[in-house]
Amino acid sequence: MKKDDRGVSLVELLIAIVILAIIVTPFLNSFVTSARMNRKAKRIMWATSVAENIMEGMKAQSMEQIVLQLSSGGTPSHEPVSVLVPVYDTHQELLVEKNGSSSHYAAVLSGEEWQFTGQESNAYYFALTGIMQDGKKYDARITLDASSYYRAEGETNPGYNDEELVQVDGLDLKKDVLYVLDASDEMAVCEEFAERSSRFVVSGGTAKRADEFDGVLIREVTLEIKQSGTVQEVYLTLTYTAPVGWVAESERIYTRSMQVFTNSSSGENLRNIYILYPPNYNSVSGSVKDVFLVKNYDRIECGVYLIKQVTGSGTELVSKEMFYRPSVEVMENIWGMGDDSSVLTLYNNFSTNLGKKEMGAADCTMTDQTEYKFNSFTGASALNKMEVKDILNKESSNRIFHAEVRIYEGGAFDTSTGTFDETKHIVTLEN
Repeated sequence: MKKDDRGVSLVELLIAIVILAIIVTPFLNSFVTSARMNRKAKRIMWATSVAENIMEGMKAQSMEQIVLQLSSGGTPSHEPVSVLVPVYDTHQELLVEKNGSSSHYAAVLSGEEWQFTGQESNAYYFALTGIMQDGKKYDARITLDASSYYRAEGETNPGYNDEELVQVDGLDLKKDVLYVLDASDEMAVCEEFAERSSRFVVSGGTAKRADEFDGVLIREVTLEIKQSGTVQEVYLTLTYTAPVGWVAESERIYTRSMQVFTNSSSGENLRNIYILYPPNYNSVSGSVKDVFLVKNYDRIECGVYLIKQVTGSGTELVSKEMFYRPSVEVMENIWGMGDDSSVLTLYNNFSTNLGKKEMGAADCTMTDQTEYKFNSFTGASALNKMEVKDILNKESSNRIFHAEVRIYEGGAFDTSTGTFDETKHIVTLEN
């Protein structure tokens, strides 16, 4: 056998290289594409982390608190806003007209402190520049918009932010109870009674719709305040009673109970109980349908706030408010006590006409027609045994708002125009 020592020809080598190139090129492209996608994914991940940090920093604060931190009268400020991001270059408020409303800076400098003035549009816009994250800089555009939570133009029903709440400084859920009875909760009860009524029609009655039950049910809100040793507890029970003949006699009463406070873990004594509710304006003299019963047999000293919320508008609401008559009864164990007066302090807004306040009247006061009871005492005798005060510090506010954080590459914000280069936008986070 002859040996062939001629090797590989140039033509064969070129063919081999071409074949190798055809095979390897797609793999090289995939490597490049993968590397590019990894860089983009990391870029989005880091930008998302910046947005999440800002959003988390805003969650524990009211809109006014956030605005006060970020406002700087339109001039870029280097004052730290550490609650949002630890390291950045500047922050400033942007004037953006919304819904044709007037634009002005939402806070003004008074002495050495910023005072919140607000925007008619209830929308606020801010820029944060030079935010440091993993050795890179980012810019952020922050939007806070509460406008969709106010009464819409042409609507009669108020939005969530229109409702007046008591402004409580230092509300502490370790010491205080806050319970909001929403209109949707009431409608759910009406739907339950409508279902009961449909069963009752089999026995010869007339079935009622859910909307027919609205306003005719007697609603009793019972607060039971207890103490055993050092442990204090509060139970809330909602009891609704339907008119005779609308449902079976055995189904006329609907009850729901829940524990709303215990200090078994915190050890903090009960301070205040706040009940916010939509009034039943069919509760009038001779036909009281809004009943509040406070059972405080262990005589725990605390405040009880009963706060009616706005559920209408105009002269119709003014008229309903004038005839509204709830009942408030307090029961305590006073036998053997040197002082037979209540240890509770009752606060309410029953002497404020919410309709007049909605219309901007200068004088919104009206006569408190509440039926007060304390143990066996009624009327003026009961009031002599109880401390009842009007709530003065109450107002609507931007409690609920939409937040948006848009993250850009560093240098995207133009301070001279107050705008961002959208080609450098990376990610948006909403809440």
